Amino acid sequence: MQNFVVPVSLGMPNILTICRELHALPMAEEYTVDFSSTQHFEPFGMLMLGSAIRRLRERDLGNKRTPNVTIAGKSLEIQGHNYAHRLGFWWSIGDAWDLPSVKQSASNTTIPITRLSYADLFKKAGHRDPVRAELVGQSAADLATTLSADTGKSPLWLALEYCIREMFRNSFEHGQTDSVWFAGATRANKDDVQIAIVDGGRGIRDSLRDNPLEQHGSDVGAVLAALRPGVSRNFNRHRSATATEKLLEQFPDQDPSLYDNSGYGLTLTCELGREAGQFAVVSGAASVAYVRGAEMISEAAHNGTAVRIVLHPSKIPGVLERVLLKADGTPRSGALISASMMTRLGIATAKRSDPSAMLTRKGDESR
Repeated sequence: MQNFVVPVSLGMPNILTICRELHALPMAEEYTVDFSSTQHFEPFGMLMLGSAIRRLRERDLGNKRTPNVTIAGKSLEIQGHNYAHRLGFWWSIGDAWDLPSVKQSASNTTIPITRLSYADLFKKAGHRDPVRAELVGQSAADLATTLSADTGKSPLWLALEYCIREMFRNSFEHGQTDSVWFAGATRANKDDVQIAIVDGGRGIRDSLRDNPLEQHGSDVGAVLAALRPGVSRNFNRHRSATATEKLLEQFPDQDPSLYDNSGYGLTLTCELGREAGQFAVVSGAASVAYVRGAEMISEAAHNGTAVRIVLHPSKIPGVLERVLLKADGTPRSGALISASMMTRLGIATAKRSDPSAMLTRKGDESR
């Protein structure tokens, strides 16, 4: 029997240590994960720990045996445990409680932990690519609408929709995961929006190995490389005439190159987070985070990739302008993306009076 007592806080960077220690537990037939001391739950911490506990349950003991994992110390009388319930944490680690629904009030919104299944999306798309069928993008748009409480494509809505959409796409396309877990929360009185996205895919280092120029000996080297513009694009891949013909049959009104990966999603998401709040990405044994402009590199233990984004809505309009454009609406000199790349990505330029158009893609105007 192995007993693991979860500490008081599931915030950053504590959650990295917690997951490392849980991962390092010796093999056993029985595990108990005790939450009686835990009082502070963050969306990202809950997703990370949920992934670690599910992985613990899947340990191979031989002869098709897996451990029995018991969750102990859970009580709605303990500070923070009711919030964890409202975010669906207990459900995500196997509790019998039903998954709560979205909760909205004048001061905050919570999006409970949710699993986005590629198989479900593929079926819903008529057995076609759910990214090209716009189902992944629609999921991101719905989340952005809930978190921003806005349907008019405000700067916050556009920043959230872009970040969430690109991270979902990365998980399915690069991470080759079968599902993505996400959760979110807002605190209007603290000018704060959080979104956490976690997958159990192959991770950043393995995905970069598709590029012969990006062979990294460590997870931290791979993560830092992936944050550079263009690194994570589909390198040296050419679509065959047969593949192009098939895409045109499935999506006759869509340019086959529309969703070709350009490698800027993670870069721009990181830049928006670090300029307008906080950003962290965890993959394998590495965590790279930006808090108040400072870069923090830490050890981690996560199979797949996890992203934490904290945005301050009041900072978003100015950050969109600094990251992408000059004051007159033309691409900024030394910006992350050039005018030609903005066209390729389908990002429309905008004048200073309309920063909300900066992250609008071609074809999005009707959504």
